[in-house]
Formats: sequence, C-alpha cells, structure tokens
Amino acid sequence: MFAKKPPVAAVAKQSPVVPPSVDESSSTLPQYILDVLGEIQLGWSSMSREEFNPVPHALSLLDSSSLGKDYGAFTHMSERLERAMDLIVNDYYQAFNGAIHTFSNVVENIAESRELVNILKQNLGSCQDWLQNKRFDLLHLWLKSIQFKEINRILENMEELQKTPERVENLIQGKYFLTGTRTLLSALKILDHPEFSTISALDTLRNRLKEIHSTLHESILDELLNHIYLKSAFCLPGMSECSSFTNLSIVQEFEEIWRRAKDLSDEIVEDLDVNPESNSFHFMCTLLESLTLLGKLPTVLEIAKERLPLEIYFVVERTIQEIDQSDLPRTANYRNKPKSFTPDLMNIESRQAESIILQNLLEKLYGKLEMILQRHHFLGYIISSHYQSQHYGILFADAYEINGVWQTIQSEVKALLNDYFTNSESAIPQDSSVPLNELLKLKKVTRNRNQKQFHRLLINDGTDEVSTLYSNISDIIVQVGSPTEETNTAKNSQMGFIDKYANMVTAGHRLLVVPDAYNVLIVFGPTMEFITRVETVISVRTDGFRMFLDNFVANVFIPYLEDLVLNYVQQHVDGIDAFQCDNNVPNSYPLIKCVLSLNSLIYGMCRTLQDIPVHQEECINLIEMIIQRFHDKCLTRFRTLVAADHSVVDSDGNGIVSANWASNEELIKILLQNPYLRDETVEGIRPSSLKEIGTELKLRGERSLLRTELIVEHQKLEHLANLHYSIDWFLKQLAVLRSSSNRSNRKKIKSNTNQNTNFEFKNLSRFSQDSLPALPIDNEEQIELHLDSQTSRRFDLLSESFQKLSDTCLFTLRLEIRCHTLYYLDLAIREGNYFLEDSTYEPDQYILTLNQDLSTCDELLRNALPPRRVQFIFYEISDLMTFVLCSGLKQIKQINIHGIRKLIRNVQSLRQNLTNILGGHDKCLDKARQYFELLGITPDDFPKAVQEYGNLYKFDEYKAILDSVFKEAGKSDDATQNQKYQEYLGKLKSFFLTV
Repeated sequence: MFAKKPPVAAVAKQSPVVPPSVDESSSTLPQYILDVLGEIQLGWSSMSREEFNPVPHALSLLDSSSLGKDYGAFTHMSERLERAMDLIVNDYYQAFNGAIHTFSNVVENIAESRELVNILKQNLGSCQDWLQNKRFDLLHLWLKSIQFKEINRILENMEELQKTPERVENLIQGKYFLTGTRTLLSALKILDHPEFSTISALDTLRNRLKEIHSTLHESILDELLNHIYLKSAFCLPGMSECSSFTNLSIVQEFEEIWRRAKDLSDEIVEDLDVNPESNSFHFMCTLLESLTLLGKLPTVLEIAKERLPLEIYFVVERTIQEIDQSDLPRTANYRNKPKSFTPDLMNIESRQAESIILQNLLEKLYGKLEMILQRHHFLGYIISSHYQSQHYGILFADAYEINGVWQTIQSEVKALLNDYFTNSESAIPQDSSVPLNELLKLKKVTRNRNQKQFHRLLINDGTDEVSTLYSNISDIIVQVGSPTEETNTAKNSQMGFIDKYANMVTAGHRLLVVPDAYNVLIVFGPTMEFITRVETVISVRTDGFRMFLDNFVANVFIPYLEDLVLNYVQQHVDGIDAFQCDNNVPNSYPLIKCVLSLNSLIYGMCRTLQDIPVHQEECINLIEMIIQRFHDKCLTRFRTLVAADHSVVDSDGNGIVSANWASNEELIKILLQNPYLRDETVEGIRPSSLKEIGTELKLRGERSLLRTELIVEHQKLEHLANLHYSIDWFLKQLAVLRSSSNRSNRKKIKSNTNQNTNFEFKNLSRFSQDSLPALPIDNEEQIELHLDSQTSRRFDLLSESFQKLSDTCLFTLRLEIRCHTLYYLDLAIREGNYFLEDSTYEPDQYILTLNQDLSTCDELLRNALPPRRVQFIFYEISDLMTFVLCSGLKQIKQINIHGIRKLIRNVQSLRQNLTNILGGHDKCLDKARQYFELLGITPDDFPKAVQEYGNLYKFDEYKAILDSVFKEAGKSDDATQNQKYQEYLGKLKSFFLTV
C-alpha cells in the first residue's frame, strides 16, 4: 500500500497553493473543484502556506498513536485533489498550450529587438564619427537647404493666404465675426510685409481682402442692430435674460457679462463649437471688439445713432403685425348676456375684444422696448468703460447717450398712443410702406418723429435707385412745398420721411382698434408700469411721459367722461321710462330701470377709477353729483306717488294721510323697533303695537278718514314698493363698492357681523338677507370705490338720505294699509246695519271690500318685496282691527241677536283673510270675537263675564257691552232695570279701580 503512494513530502511539494478564499458565485470552475478547494481551506490550510515544513507533517502522519494525524484522510484528500487536477488539465490544456507558444514568440521577438538596438547603436556611433570630421563641401549643401526652406515657407504662406478669403467668408457666414476679423487683419498684415508686398501674384488676393475689409463693418452693423432691436430669432427666447436687472446690480451684471466674454489672456474670444448668437450679450461684445479691430467703431456708432428713430418705428410695426396675425378675438360675444343687461358706461363688454388686442400690443411692445433700452444701456456702458480711450483716445458718451435713446422711444410711443386716443379721419393704409404720391393724394396726417439726418423728406440720398424712383414726382414736390417756414413744417409732418438706408417711405402706424379716448383706460396701467420699470432699471427721467398721460386725462378724457356720463344719465336715468320696472333681473325682485342704469353707471366709473388712478377726485365728484341727482329724482317720484288726486303736489306731500304720518318722528321711532324690520324673532304681541295704535289714533283725531286721503290706486302702492326695494338694493350695491372687496363684504353682510363704522354697514344688519340679490352685471373683478375721509362723510350723508327715503316709502306702505283698515272698519261700524230681522251668512259689505283690498295689496307687494318686508307691512294689523272693532261698538246705534252674529261673521271673515295673508292663524282677532259674543249674555251674567275676562278689555269696552245688554237702561222708566244697571256699572268702576 505504501509503495503505491508517493512520499508525503513529494505530495506536499506538488500540491498547489490554495487561495485563501474562492468566490463561488463568480468562479467558472466546476463545482467538484470548488468543493475540493473548500475542504482544503477548511481542513488542510496549513499545508498551503509558504512557510509550511513537510517533514513534521509527514512524521505525524506515520505516527499511529493518538497524537498522530489521520493518514487515511490525507490519502483520500490527495486522491480527490488528483482528480480535481485531472479535470482542470482536461478542460484547460489547449489554453495552456497556446500560452506556451505565445510565450515562446514573445521571447523570440525580444531577442530580435535586442539585435536591432545593437545595430542602431553602431550606426549612431558611425554618424557621430562622420559629423565630427570637418568637410567644406557640406557648407554649400547646407546654405542651399536653408534657401529651399525659406522658399517653402513663403509658398506655404501664399497657399494659406489663398485660403483666407474663403475662410473669412465662411466665418462671416457663420457669424463668427471676431475670429473672421482677426483672420482678415492677420492676412492683410502678412500681405503688407515687405517680403510679400513685392509679389505680384498676391495683388488679386490683396485687393479681394481689402474689399472684404471695407464692407465687413456693414455686416457687423446689421448684426449689431439685429440684436439691439430684437430682429434676431435668438433674442426672442431670451426676453427674460435682463428682467432680473435692477438699478443696483445692472452695472455689476454688465461687468460680469464682459468678464465672461474674455479668456485668461484678457481678450474677447469666440467658441467656434457654439452658435455665436446663442448668447446675445456675448455676441454684441464680439461685434464691438470686431469693430474696434477694424477701426470702424466711431462710424458705426454714428450710423446707429442716425438709424435709431427708424429702427424704433419698425419695432412698433413688427409688433403690430405680430398682434394682427395672432388668434386674438376681434368681436365680443353677447349670446350669454341676460335680457335685462343694461349697457355699461364705457361699453366695457362690447370693447372687450379690442381691449385684449390693445393690451397685448402694449405688453409686447413695452417688453421689447425695455429690452432695447437695456441693450443700448449695455452697449453705452461697455463703450464708455472699455473703449472710449483704449483705442481712439476720444469720448463716445455723446454717441451713446441713453437719455437720447429714451427720448426717441418716448416720442414714438407718444405718437402711437395719441393715434389710439384721438379719433382722426386719417387712417393709415394696411401697408406701412406706401409710395409718396399715395401719401400726397390721401393727405395723411402723420407725426413728426424727431427725425434725424437719415429722415430726409424727398431728398436724394445719392443712390441711383432712389433717384429713379422719385424722379417722376419732382414737380409734385415743388407744388406742395410751402412758401413759409410754418407751413413747410406742417407739410413735412404730413408726408412722412425717407430712410436713406432702407430706401422706403414711412408713415403712421396701422391701428388695430378704433381710436377713442376710452383707450386711455387700457393704456394707462401698462404704460405706467413700463415707465416705472424704465425709471428703476435704466435710471432715466420720465416726467414728460407722465405729463403727457396726465394732460390727456385731465384735458380730454375727464371732459369726455363727463359728457358721456351726462348723456347716459339723461338717456337711462332721466328717461321717460326711468321708473318702469325690469322684471328680468336674475335673483331679484323687480327693480326700476333707472336704478339698474345708475348702478351700471357707477360700476363703470369705479372700473374706470381702477384703470386710471389719476384725477380720481373729479370722477368721484361726478359720481356724487349723479347720486345726489338720483336722490332728488326719487324724492320727487315719492311725492308724486303720495300726492292726492285732487291736490297739487307740494313739498310735504299733503293730502295723503299715510305719507304725513310716515314723517312723524314719534311714529318712526316706534316703527324702527318692529321685529320684522330688525330681522328679529317675533314672539307674541309687543308693547310697541299699542303705542303705534295710540299714536295713529292721536294723529287721526276725532274724525273719520276720507277716501281722498287714501291711495286707492293699487298701482301706486306697487310703485312705492318698487321704489323702496330699488333704493334699498342700490344702497347695498353702493356699500359693496365701498368695501375693501366684494367677496369679503358679501360674507359680512350675510353673517350680519360687520362692525364697520360707516353708515351703510351700521345699518345693513337690520335688513333681511333676501333684500340683497346678486349684481345683475356679471363680473369676476373686484370693483372698489375708495374714498378719503372727507368724501366718505359726504357719501355717508347721501346714504342716510337714501335710507331715510327708503324707510319713508316702506313706512308709508305699512301706514297706508292701516289707514285702509281704519277707513273700511269705520264705515262698517258707522254705516253697517246690525239690527236685522233675520240671520244672514254674509259679513258686512265694507268688510268684504276691506278683505279684497288687503288681498290685492298682499298679492302686489309679494311680487315686489321680500317676504319679511311684506310681513312688516301687515304685521300687527290684527291688533288694529281688534282695537277698532272693540272700541267702535258704542257707535252702533241698534243691534240685535242677528246683528251680533253679523259682527262675529265680520271678525271671522277678517281672521280668515289675515290667515291667508300672514300664512298662519292670528289669535288677536279671537279677542274681538269673544268681545262680540259677550253681547249675547244676560244682564245677570255680566258680572261673571267681567270676572272671567278681567282686564282683557278696557272700561269703555265693558261699558259698551253693559249698555248693549241693558239696551237703553239709562233712559228707561223701569226703576229696577235702571237700579241694576247702576249697580253693575258701579261694580265695573270698582273693578278697574282695584286693578
């Protein structure tokens, strides 16, 4: 057995060193090999170490004692390892063979390289020996090689110079002007060198480069103007690149742009791998540097200064064309307007489409002009800071004065705004570039645009094209020329001007909307924002622009607004149908048309105040004037309604009792405590009812009311209700306008928790919620009427006057209903027949008339007033009926049992009618019914009845019952009856004395 196995030491020496760990997840070895390596690492790792000594290990294997190691396990592990090696050899023997061959080839190549290096070393030594020898025949060859090299250099330079024009043109075409300029100047410098100046073959190339040099600044100028005036498409996406500039940081921003444009050598550089126009400000820096290198910077600045007005003109024209080609709406949509829509003051809804167009035009134009100003400011700063003495030793401040740029822009904008403000018959044709003879035929009035030298009216600029174009109209020019200086200026302002660079005649701008003074409302806000931004960013004075707008508002718009308001008032507020009702107002009871018109008028004026925050005092005074005028008209209307048919209308409304009573201070105080007026919960009969009845009877006196003292025409009562509700509605709308915002004010009115000290809000809490419907004019804006303290006090007084008139109308309606009740009940008592021969089932005719009258009034008032107002008018009328019926019994001359039943039927008829009107059973009339039932008791039952009802009735009412029961006991000769009558009367007096 031992003879078959190799020695332990040999096995140990032949065993490969097992790695400390094997990653089975990433290994490509078979699983069996991995298992063997794992077992070796776990049980036989000591044999894989470098310092392993096989002799002790072999001796331990041969030791059969308990201290020795297991020889069988060792041989088993050796067999498994042999098997694993066989697997590896079988799988990778081809790779082993390839590696051996590769190694052999590498060894051979190294040997060959060593031999070649030795040969090269020998050759270098030989060369060194030859070079150290002095041989005079090599000097000629060396000099000749130098000549050939120089000739070769010149030819290479000439070849490069031949490529320069194409290279420069490609750079210019790619708009790498700085690189192209430097290349061009470098080539010209080489051509001007003495060694190239005498070469005739380069004359054509030299002339071509000089031609490019002479015209290059024109291309640079065009590109500079394209970026200054936003003609380049690369300027439009960057409209916000300067929006973050502020007056405090704009210089730092300019310096940062200038610093980023330079490289480490402090020179302006271009990145040929990037579009040069992608950064507009960097591109302008390269253009300035190119002009500086060409020596054309002063010339270009002068040309740019001359072209400034025309460029601004065409910026406006391009903006107008962009807006005109946009998808903005051209007309307003009226299909969704309610039928009762009242035309607003300034035709805001009908002008909505035009407003959108004009707003978009101004916003886009002002954004462009602001960017143009920023670019001019940038160029002016860079030129004055880095170029004014660096290259020329002269100042460029005059050539780039930012105030001059602003004045030109201001003049152009003023002229444009004036066209939209002033309605002139001179309409500019659709094409902004028209022949001069057409302008002369149309006699268009155009503006003087502060033209500079390049704006020459019909003066040839020296080009054949212009001379040919206008040679055929020279006679016309002479004819229209003016003999005087003033008329000459006028004619010049009418004909337009010619741009000597663009070769075209320019006239006024095409208008996108109809010129109107109203347009100042649209223009004012965006224009003032533009002026503020210009003042902040550019730091220029804009007093002239502000004065232009202010003067137009003061001298044109305010008079225009006054005329418009007065015409509107005369047509809609003072018209013949001013007090007719509009029943189509959504979510509202009928309102008189003049209130709707007046509310629309004030709404439009408040909207005007928001759009133009100057000269507000004049507009507010105008609002105050028309409100005062409306108050006087409503007061006249009230007096007309309450005037008796037989009397002349006077200042006090004499002839109608209810109107006179409505002005009584004592009665007003009582009515103001009414729970329906104060929006309180009604709980039983209040003491104010008896006070009101007492005051009314006191005012009536000991007489009966006449029919001529009543408003018998129900239509007048309806008109009074409409007048009251319309005034009340108008007060609410006026309060909403005076609040801080419509939304917050509506919430305050709904919750009745407003603590504002103004009159409107102090008094709104006592009105019902259903008296304030939504505005009939649809509007999502928050329209406000801001007043100072003095004006607010005047408006408070006006509101108090309106509120007093509104309360007077409502009180008159209530008192008129009560007067009708007094009138018909008095007739029913005085003229009614209650001594009947048989029973009748019909109440008195006057009671039927009263019921019909009250029902008709209720029907009319419910269509004209909110429910609580109708409840206020009819509230406690049953108390009045009960009082009048009970106190009027003594006025009935004769009565029998059939008459008593008729009286009870009268009460039942009144109660049923009031139940229908008030929507519930009124127990107050039960007192009258019980009172009339006492008429049927016997004399002996009278003391018991008094004890039963107590002080429910007054002494006079009990006495009337006692008189009726004993009939005419006071005048009877029957001593017993008379004595009993006196006894009961004495007990009645004693009862009331003790009570």
